[in-house]
Amino acid sequence: MISIIFVRFRKMKINKHHIAVFALCIYMLVICFLCFMNPADMPDPELDILGLDKLVHLLMFVPFPVLAFLSIQTQKKSLKANLTFITLIFLIGCLLATGTEYIQKLTAYRSFELSDIAADFIGLLIGSIITFLYTTLKKTRINDK
Repeated sequence: MISIIFVRFRKMKINKHHIAVFALCIYMLVICFLCFMNPADMPDPELDILGLDKLVHLLMFVPFPVLAFLSIQTQKKSLKANLTFITLIFLIGCLLATGTEYIQKLTAYRSFELSDIAADFIGLLIGSIITFLYTTLKKTRINDK
């Protein structure tokens, strides 16, 4: 049985889509770990004093739209369809950010902060803009050929 799985795995062609799905899964695991870890295990608490906590929240959510788009998008579509899809990914990311913050409220060692959600949303917006610019430039390059 194991040899059959190994042979099938060797024959499987790994493409960009597979890598993006794998990266999205690893990213989601890291986000869950960072959002739900005990503050006692976190680095220096001065992050909050310097405002770096919000920067960390912002940067944590920038990759989500990019990875989600690359892992799901398989066909070359119109820019309007891509914008609609990216908007949907942004909204899903907003639900994810709000959900993680709400779950933190339910734990004994984390708290709910609207400013964290705002930073997450800004990170999602930046990631969505990067994704849209990437798809626009890619579509323009394909049309120029």
